[in-house]
Amino acid sequence: MIDEPEPGWEHVDRLARAMGIVCLQADCTMDEALVMMTERATVHHCTVEEVAFGVLEGIVRFGP
Repeated sequence: MIDEPEPGWEHVDRLARAMGIVCLQADCTMDEALVMMTERATVHHCTVEEVAFGVLEGIVRFGP
């Protein structure tokens, strides 16, 4: 029997999906995507999670 995921896993899933999108947009590695998202969060005084949400919603882009 599979246990229910622990609270917070949806956060990890969202972040990973956003990093994948950034990889495609910016033609970079997952590590580079996380760095870019972290830098964007710092510049805009928000959290990486907020940047990830913006990426998933198509509001934030990292490329042309």
